Amino acid sequence: MRGAFTSRKDSAACLYGSAGKYYKGLDFSNVMNCEKRPYISDMPLDKANDTKLGKLPSCCRNGSFLPSVMDPSKARLMFQMTVYKLPQYDNRTHRTALTPSMKWQIKGVLGSNYKCGAPIRVDLTEFPDLSGLLLKTTAIATWQVVCNITKPEKKARCVSFSAYYNGSVIPCNTCACGCPDTYKCNPNAKPMLLPSEYLLVPFSNWNVKAKAWAKLKKFPIPKKLPCSDNCGVSINWHINSDYASGWTAQVTLFNWEEFPFEDWFVAVKMDKAYDGYENVYSFNGTKLTNVAKTIFFHGSKDLNYLVAETNGSDLQKTLECLASNNL
Repeated sequence: MRGAFTSRKDSAACLYGSAGKYYKGLDFSNVMNCEKRPYISDMPLDKANDTKLGKLPSCCRNGSFLPSVMDPSKARLMFQMTVYKLPQYDNRTHRTALTPSMKWQIKGVLGSNYKCGAPIRVDLTEFPDLSGLLLKTTAIATWQVVCNITKPEKKARCVSFSAYYNGSVIPCNTCACGCPDTYKCNPNAKPMLLPSEYLLVPFSNWNVKAKAWAKLKKFPIPKKLPCSDNCGVSINWHINSDYASGWTAQVTLFNWEEFPFEDWFVAVKMDKAYDGYENVYSFNGTKLTNVAKTIFFHGSKDLNYLVAETNGSDLQKTLECLASNNL
């Protein structure tokens, strides 16, 4: 494989099975596995120029592909897979004897899954030759598989709102994305109010600040503190000001996963405020013309170094930025 990898690499089942008996001269050191339904993941970005694993156009983006309205060059992903067949499926006398891989399924990291239809035979695909020469290679046969997004089986993200006259922000609901462990927390208690800067702090550090904030503001403190929302990604919309001439809002997007989403985006539908939209700061905002009353927010490439929890490449720059933000 190039541009992707399977979750399990095991050539033993191939070497000592029927595949090893049939392909006696094959180098099985490069075989991924002989599973009938392998789980395939996209390569990370640092493998894009790897001569053995990458070097494919539109490959190696860690599974992230963007809407064409955001970046057409990143709206597609590609990987190459070589499949060896066994009798009685090894007939290659003519093209119609080829059988494509069936039962495709795409699973998202944050709960977005795709249901795929059966492969449909289409015109032969042309793609750049891997040698780097100015020539095109034509596929022996091409099939097209159409996949549509489905409703997530469980929530993986949540949205909360806060009023402009409130000095606190409201986190997402308790157990909004489920609660696997409720021994030390109350799954039925309402989330405790927090100062806005604590939305960017992991939930494990909320309790002390939440109780101190509650005492300062004279809010009730439950005997057993509420559980986390347990969401991978959370969004908070906080109204900063509200005047007759207009209003402003602070949008906080936070990702609790172990890996950063550099090319993040949020689509916001605003039925009444769409026509009066003026500008956004710290990220980009675009009024969509092909989607009714929708504004498309997405991150700025110049600020991608702030996405990670720790910027190891330039730690001093990160510390200086955080210090200036606190001021």
